Amino acid sequence: MMGQTSMDLFSEEHKFVKGEPVRIIFQNTDNAYTVMIVKIYETNEPIEEKDLTVVGFFPTIHLHEMYHFSGKLKIHPRYGKQYEADHYRKLLPHSKSGVIQYLSGDLFPGIGEKTAKKIVDTLGENAISRILDNPDCLKEVDKLGEDKAAFITNILMENEGLEKILIGLSDYGFGAQLSMKISDVRRYGLENHQ
Repeated sequence: MMGQTSMDLFSEEHKFVKGEPVRIIFQNTDNAYTVMIVKIYETNEPIEEKDLTVVGFFPTIHLHEMYHFSGKLKIHPRYGKQYEADHYRKLLPHSKSGVIQYLSGDLFPGIGEKTAKKIVDTLGENAISRILDNPDCLKEVDKLGEDKAAFITNILMENEGLEKILIGLSDYGFGAQLSMKISDVRRYGLENHQ
């Protein structure tokens, strides 16, 4: 696994599940071990169910957003069929309605559907990438205050930054649990020493 790139980890040749977490059954706040129900949209595993229990170490998971999980299907002696994910990544929405739903979702409190629609109408379906590449593009959105623009940019960058760290660590063969510990030390440990 050491020589794999993140593209290799998420290639179609590896076993994967693409889906939307709809309910978290259990989450350990100390190590982020999570048991959740995921609505399956695509997979190359022998799964007939529309919903599946996915388990693993997930420091950042948001309900009703799309994720790509790689791992293996297992039968737990007590809980039955589960997908044990070694790696995961969030899939950014690409359709107009998906981006509007994402920007007006729980991750962005105070940004309603009307504001999200205005952002997408102005910046297009690739609004999220445009904002990440150049936050000043939000100035093009009519009547979007500086505070809201800064809030949207900060949330996007925080989430994108953590995911880039975790994916970067996985490039070096670190699993999700160890990647999360390294990320936590980086985020919180350094603050205590300054």
